Parts: sequence; C-alpha cells; structure tokens
Amino acid sequence: MAAATLRRLKERIGAKFVDFATDDPFKMLAWPRRVAASLPFYYLYVCTKRAIMDDVRAAGCRQMAFVPFGYEPFLHFPDKFGCTEESEELSSDVVFVGMGDRDRYPHFEALVRGIPGLRLHLYGLCWNRNRTLARYHRGLALGRDFRSALGGFQDRSLPRATAKPRRSLYANLRGPGLWSLYAGRAHP
Repeated sequence: MAAATLRRLKERIGAKFVDFATDDPFKMLAWPRRVAASLPFYYLYVCTKRAIMDDVRAAGCRQMAFVPFGYEPFLHFPDKFGCTEESEELSSDVVFVGMGDRDRYPHFEALVRGIPGLRLHLYGLCWNRNRTLARYHRGLALGRDFRSALGGFQDRSLPRATAKPRRSLYANLRGPGLWSLYAGRAHP
C-alpha cells in the first residue's frame, strides 16, 4: 500500500498496519519503490529474511519480527508422476521456485554457461524477462504443480561447473545434489 494511503488511514481511524513480507522490499521487480517508502507507517513488519531487517529498520520501521518460512509435510513433498510424458516434461537437474529477481539472474546464468546441457527449470514470475533464462522458465508452480516440479528434480552426478559462482548462490540454492557442483565447499 502507498505510504500516503497508510498515513491517511492511520490519522483518520488510528489503524495499526502489519505486513507479513516474504520478499525483500528493496530488491523487487514486481513491486514499485513505494513498498520500501511505506515501511515507516507499519506498526509491525514481519520478515522471512534476517538479512533485510537492518535495512527495514534504516528505512524507518520501528518494530520488526522474524518468522521463518513454514514447512507442512502434508503439502510440501515431491509428487509422483501420472505418466511417462509428464515425467519427461518435468525431469530436471536443477529446479528453482521463486521470483525472477535481477540479483538472482547471474547465479543461474553461471549455471547454464558452466554446465552444457543443464536441464534447468525456473518457476515463478519474471524469469522470462531475462534473454538467457527465458527458455528455462516454466511458469508458476502452485499446488500439485509445485510438488510435481520438485518431483522432477533428479539428483544426477552433474559435471563440475566451470563458472565460478558468487557466494550468495550457496544461500539461495540448497540441496546435496547441487553441492556436488562445487568441489571443496562444505554443505551448510
């Protein structure tokens, strides 16, 4: 919500606003800068990333809370495929489900440059905006599509990447199969 709208509502009816934010308001493609500008008007800003809490405080938000993303075994599991065609379509070496933020592009570009023939599947908004990564974009993955995307990941022994990844790649991409790409690095 725009800062001016939040301010008016706060003045008129004394409303207290809480935002449960799953994304970084300072690095988003989908949201305009007004999101960060509205931070001082929130009574509580709930973050799922500890790394942004200092920035949120510096932007004027006085009260924050950290809540990690949730996991529900009933919903979050790799789904079995209904047929061979579905299995072939969803089979991948690397799966990423999340927003195609510009700061994520270099990591995946390095993967596709460093591993010829990589079967990369990117689910989420904005991946199609990058010329290199658009061909790997698979749309949104919700419900069964999310579980099927995860079920399509195959932990094959991939060749070692020739491109040197940046440190933040290790934080964004987790999984023992992927770590085999980076010899000499310990799995967190």
